[in-house]
Amino acid sequence: MQHQMHNWEMAEDVPMQRERDSWAISIPPVIIEERVHTQKHMLLWQVRGRTELVIDGAKVQLIDGQAVWIPAGAPHSLTVAANSVLLPLEFPISAIATTLDEVTVLASTERWGRRFGIFAVPSLDHLR
Repeated sequence: MQHQMHNWEMAEDVPMQRERDSWAISIPPVIIEERVHTQKHMLLWQVRGRTELVIDGAKVQLIDGQAVWIPAGAPHSLTVAANSVLLPLEFPISAIATTLDEVTVLASTERWGRRFGIFAVPSLDHLR
């Protein structure tokens, strides 16, 4: 599988901003071992902080505002840094028609990010 990478080389080790509010909590880092989704595409949106991924053998780093498209069938693992927020979105291959069949990193604008948040509304289908 060929990979299309955009802007990830520019994603340097960004230090985490220290919380100044006394009520703030700390989010621990998360490691997800390699997995493969055969029936769904994934879009991972880095809302805050950074995440290091290995997708089909290629290293990718996401920083604030970036997202990565992982097509169905691509093996991937990831490490979400402490105090970071990564939003996973799933797109069943049976419900979406796309020609995007390569790993692709996208940089979002503030405007795009606000609109993108609409897709983050959790599905209640599992309650039916």
